[in-house]
Amino acid sequence: WVDWSRGPWTLAGVISQPVQYADAEAFDDTSSGHVRLDFARVERKVFGGAVSAYAGRLARSTARYGDVVGQEDRQVYDLRYTGKAGGLDWDLETMAQRGEVGSSDVRAWAAGARGGWTFAGVPWSPRLGLQGDLASGDARKGDGRLGTFNPLYPNAAYFTRAGYTGYANIAHLKPSVTVAPTGKLTVMAALAGQWRRTSADAIYGQPFAAYAGTAGQGGRWTGAYGHLRADYAFNRSLTGTVEAVHFEAGSALRAAGRDDSDYLGVELKYGW
Repeated sequence: WVDWSRGPWTLAGVISQPVQYADAEAFDDTSSGHVRLDFARVERKVFGGAVSAYAGRLARSTARYGDVVGQEDRQVYDLRYTGKAGGLDWDLETMAQRGEVGSSDVRAWAAGARGGWTFAGVPWSPRLGLQGDLASGDARKGDGRLGTFNPLYPNAAYFTRAGYTGYANIAHLKPSVTVAPTGKLTVMAALAGQWRRTSADAIYGQPFAAYAGTAGQGGRWTGAYGHLRADYAFNRSLTGTVEAVHFEAGSALRAAGRDDSDYLGVELKYGW
């Protein structure tokens, strides 16, 4: 890993072999040439935020996607713009993927947008937010084209810490309201709906695993969830989070035998 910064510019490059965790004994994690992830990234600070782009390559000796099996060589391209101006904040990102898995060509894409407006002059500084996400799925089996977007090594808490669904073959819409009753406490409440881009492909969980029996079964409606989160800063070193999620399974999940689910998490972080 190497990076270089000068003025508004930052350049970075990574060559990696991801590690496979093991629990048999101490220090027994391993990596090998069967999996490689390399990329180069450039970022420039602009008025109100930053624009970044990267190009990367994922190489795996064996990969399986539905009816496609074989060596994976996937090129990844990403463009992102984040910033803040006055009460407005935004995070916009689009991704494209090309390459091959076995004898099939990869043609996948994704896009995400998160933004909000904070009313700073109003008690509790309420923020109205909106998040939308799209990620492609494989629309037709056996056609020599693989449309399933691979999120690579995703943040499992991107939607919620419950991590019910992953970032593949998905359409996601999430309005939210955040308030700050005190300088140390923030509370966020949201309702979200999820669909899959195509019912021919599966519904995916974390980190990138297809729910068995969902490909080609049921409709596009995946489900809806309510999300409540509170963050509290006790001091500069200690923070706490309480998060609750209720997921209402949609027709596509119920057709595969899944049901509703509830999640409650409590977390303390100490740093120095």
